[in-house]
Amino acid sequence: MSNKPVMLCLIPESEQPQFLEAIQSVRPNASIELVNDVNQLFAYLAQNEPYNDQKQFPRPNIILLVANLSEQSTIDALLELDHLFHHQNKLPLIVASREHNAFQIQKAHSLGVTSIVRYSYRFDSIVTIMGVLDSYWLNTVMLPRPVRYFY
Repeated sequence: MSNKPVMLCLIPESEQPQFLEAIQSVRPNASIELVNDVNQLFAYLAQNEPYNDQKQFPRPNIILLVANLSEQSTIDALLELDHLFHHQNKLPLIVASREHNAFQIQKAHSLGVTSIVRYSYRFDSIVTIMGVLDSYWLNTVMLPRPVRYFY
């Protein structure tokens, strides 16, 4: 298994090109695993079909969720993630959100979100945020070893 950090990303399809380009511009050799919805995220973390081949789908060191905290579906997903994996060593979970308020931030942190970052639609803003996340989470912090989740 590679020592290169693996980032598991859940990004809405409409924003995937911008975020993936921003990540690649900051870390050209980034190891990114992309899932399209919350069910795929859970299956990936639990290494359920079709994500049970560890060579093809390596365990992540960090999770990036691009979602608006103002949407109930985001809070529901965080609640489910916390419920399913609360007994496990949690991976850093970063939420990038355009819309949120103080209550939603507090709620997200209470559900296990490690960090919340605000971004705008501007590509340069996304590149800046990805640069900061890369510098802190992938170059400074000692990330946990990838673990197998069960549920």
